[in-house]
Amino acid sequence: MIGNIFYDVHGDFIWSSVAAIVAAVGAVISFVFSLLSFLNTRKMGIKQNILEQKKIDADIISKSRMHWIDSTKEIVTSFLNASLKLSSSYVMFSEKIKQYNEYNMRAANFKALSNDKKISHTDRKKYKDIYEQWEIQDKVNFDVDMKSRVDDLNNTLEIVKKNLC
Repeated sequence: MIGNIFYDVHGDFIWSSVAAIVAAVGAVISFVFSLLSFLNTRKMGIKQNILEQKKIDADIISKSRMHWIDSTKEIVTSFLNASLKLSSSYVMFSEKIKQYNEYNMRAANFKALSNDKKISHTDRKKYKDIYEQWEIQDKVNFDVDMKSRVDDLNNTLEIVKKNLC
């Protein structure tokens, strides 16, 4: 039967049949390599998609971390500034309270001296004027200044509280 392919009815060898068989073998080999190439390309495409997705995920994570770092820097800077301001305001407030207490003690002493009959009338008047100056003017100014400092401390505490929450 295979012999019939290569020979015609008269028994002559047909070269075109060899060419047809070589073409058929070439076609089969070409089909096999095309199939292997297609499978390899598909496999590489899947791997490339996986790598691209990993790259996108890494970019997203990197950007979110950079945003977190930036916002953390802002919060920490604001917190440190507010804390330093709070600390310095507290020190100034404490010093002002000491000063206020000293003035009150002096005013009490001047009041006592203004009522002391053992000293001269002029000295008593001088002490009374100093005491009244404190009670009428200086104490009011001092109270306004203290209220301003208390408000400043409270505002700074609110900023610190907001940064912590």
